[in-house]
Amino acid sequence: MLQRKQSESTVTKKRPLYEFRRAHGGSAVPSEDGPPLGMAYVHQRVQCVEVASAETTPRRINRYSRAERRAIFKKLSYPSRLVEDFSADAAHIRASRRATKCELRLERKRAVDDEPGRLG
Repeated sequence: MLQRKQSESTVTKKRPLYEFRRAHGGSAVPSEDGPPLGMAYVHQRVQCVEVASAETTPRRINRYSRAERRAIFKKLSYPSRLVEDFSADAAHIRASRRATKCELRLERKRAVDDEPGRLG
């Protein structure tokens, strides 16, 4: 039986690439320490780029340490007090998310334990 050799080809398409400035806020609450660092609401530049394949797309976003975040805000001329407020807000949000995860785990456990016919 003859087997066909698969052809190798790359499809390229032009797609718009939007660039945003860094800013405080958004949904980017750090999972560790430091203030939230997100994107500005309005893009600063648009350009068309060729996209060859999904393999060239990065799989993770950059993670900044606490010191790197502070340096970024300092470079953006944010006052120290405001950065401290950002950090406190982010810590509060992280604590709230942890509490919500804990509550959801307990609710799921109760639902499983309360199933009819379950031996307990």
